[in-house]
Amino acid sequence: MRHQLATDDMEPTHHAELERLGRADAPAIRALYMGLGDSSRTLRFGVPMPCLDDRVLRPLCDVDDDRHVAVGARMDGTLIGIAHRIRSPLDALLHDVAFVVADPYQRRGIGSLLFDRIALEAVSDGIVRLGFHISGENRAMARLLARKGVCLRYRGGSGEGVWSPRAAPSGHRPESVMAPPSSPATSAWVGAA
Repeated sequence: MRHQLATDDMEPTHHAELERLGRADAPAIRALYMGLGDSSRTLRFGVPMPCLDDRVLRPLCDVDDDRHVAVGARMDGTLIGIAHRIRSPLDALLHDVAFVVADPYQRRGIGSLLFDRIALEAVSDGIVRLGFHISGENRAMARLLARKGVCLRYRGGSGEGVWSPRAAPSGHRPESVMAPPSSPATSAWVGAA
């Protein structure tokens, strides 16, 4: 499926590649997080984080394709977005998911593409539920998750919800929108969400 990038002049000009990430991608993952603006860091981590030290970055880079799966979006070789899927220590069939998209590429469909790919791979891997925890101030992520069939419950300034393929609205099941996970990379034109 192709999506066009919404630029200021609305011309399709950019192309993104989606791929699974591994430990060798740690420098690119680190660079993506270090490049986030203050507001994006606050929305991603739920608290202001003027500095991301090794204690925070190391677990984000520890991708092992089992306990911690990550899918990245690259444009011209640069990592511009990532979706992490981490197995719950209490339930092997539940994985917690978190997204981050570089500031210049937010609200252009990258998060939606990453959601579809990480959900498709989760279903392929036998995972039946994806959990989400977001800042109550992250309205863009709340809208994306609502479109994908995640019902968020808010308390204490944050929202929590669970996605499963059975609960997804018709047309929003990942197998209907993305290529099989066996392909090493999925190309897509990036468009407005």
